[in-house]
Amino acid sequence: MANLESKAILAYHLNRMKYFFPDEYNIFPKSWSLPRQWKEVISYNREHADETLILKPTRGAEGKGIKILNFIPEHEVMDQDASCQVYLSNVLLINGFKFDLRVYVLFRCHHDLGRPFLKAILKLVLEYKESEKLSTLELQGVITRTETTRPKSSYTNGYDELPPHDPR
Repeated sequence: MANLESKAILAYHLNRMKYFFPDEYNIFPKSWSLPRQWKEVISYNREHADETLILKPTRGAEGKGIKILNFIPEHEVMDQDASCQVYLSNVLLINGFKFDLRVYVLFRCHHDLGRPFLKAILKLVLEYKESEKLSTLELQGVITRTETTRPKSSYTNGYDELPPHDPR
């Protein structure tokens, strides 16, 4: 189960699927699983100096430790599990707001495979994101849903909205 929540392992498996099915798996930005692919990140950063990278710690960091990188020194060492992606500055917005869509499915046994999913959760970031290019410092503030919504009094984690357990 822990592998399902690891961004680094997800990046690894998505890249493997993209290798075998390039047309079907071209829906995510260039990604690396760290520390395993750290040398590839440094090499990519050297060859594509104009591109911004986003480094995300894995497993439940809730937005803490995310870094926006424009330049990585070649001697820099990465020894923690993380994922790294090319940062997309022109993201899909809903009325000017950044969002993430997560679909959570709970299977109690293989007989549940024919049932529809339990819940889809759409959370909007509570800060408006202008389409103009932001500086790295400004970008750090709007990068994650958690970092921008937690301080707000209207933030909820969504757990109160889950339907009651169905014992069927």
